[in-house]
Amino acid sequence: MRAGNPGIDTRPLVTIGKVTRVHGLCGEVKVQSLSDVPGRFETLERVLVVDRHGTLRELAVRA
Repeated sequence: MRAGNPGIDTRPLVTIGKVTRVHGLCGEVKVQSLSDVPGRFETLERVLVVDRHGTLRELAVRA
């Protein structure tokens, strides 16, 4: 993985979701939850995302 932001902590990551499609005009995406913890995304403010090229980015979470 390549960090897109040098300030990102790159400790081992856990997959909690998969981006399934884009949504809207401002860069929003739809995410399929892969977590076994109900409400996992409700308390998150930011997540790390690895894109198809292996680049790691930090993104904001919105309901």
